[in-house]
Amino acid sequence: MPEMTRNYNPIALDGTALYNIGLDSIDPATLGRYRDSLRARKGGHPWLMMTDEEFVEVIGAAERGADGLLHPTGAGLLMFGREPYISNMYPNYNLDYRERYSAERWTFRLQSGSGEWSGNVFDFFTIVVERLSVTAASPFRPEKITGSGRPDALPAASEAIVNALIHSDYNVRKGVVIKIDQENVIVANPGTFRVPLQDAVRGDACCPRNNRMMKMFSLIGLAEHVGYGVYDLFKSERDGAITDVKIEESRNPSRVTVKFGLSPDNALKNIKPTAPPSC
Repeated sequence: MPEMTRNYNPIALDGTALYNIGLDSIDPATLGRYRDSLRARKGGHPWLMMTDEEFVEVIGAAERGADGLLHPTGAGLLMFGREPYISNMYPNYNLDYRERYSAERWTFRLQSGSGEWSGNVFDFFTIVVERLSVTAASPFRPEKITGSGRPDALPAASEAIVNALIHSDYNVRKGVVIKIDQENVIVANPGTFRVPLQDAVRGDACCPRNNRMMKMFSLIGLAEHVGYGVYDLFKSERDGAITDVKIEESRNPSRVTVKFGLSPDNALKNIKPTAPPSC
């Protein structure tokens, strides 16, 4: 389906069932981590009592076909799938996280196609945010924030990353790229805004490209402020947590790039490289 048609299709494409593959395309360890996240947030949620097959169906990650079997939806595969299956269905799929804190090209890099981890969206988000919050000397670490009296930059970074993953057009080349250095955060995703940028800045202009993925993130508390992602970034700037927010749209390929600076107190310093967590 051409990009323009996808942009104006009222049905989110991540809700399409992929009847040519089965639930063996879903990584059970990733699904378990997602269920643990739901349990940590809502320990009494009735869906936690379901089997994995019941659970993926009720959250919209799978649908039952005419063959009576469950098949992943686009959202289910992207969020919880095994990378070879994802790349087979979405040839342009790519998740790329880069840190640079020295003269080296990259101090740390995480890529979906490396074969070192699951390569799916949920694990990507989890690993990246974990690095931001626990890596030595990071301004995002909780102990760096508590009692310091300065704004916390982690929510802004997390918001930008979730927005990119929810609004990406995974059929467009180049994929999601996140770059972190000592002074800046850059988050870029394929696809353009589905609402005018000025409306997104004002807030309450929700038109996610991947509606089911948004609901999955919302279920575990990571996309609650629906329609206010861009607004919240500028609010974080006004509050002093981040600086100099810039948002650009480009074409050929279509792309949205969000860039913001870290205040002097929040600048990243002396972060040491580590191996990718096992996922």
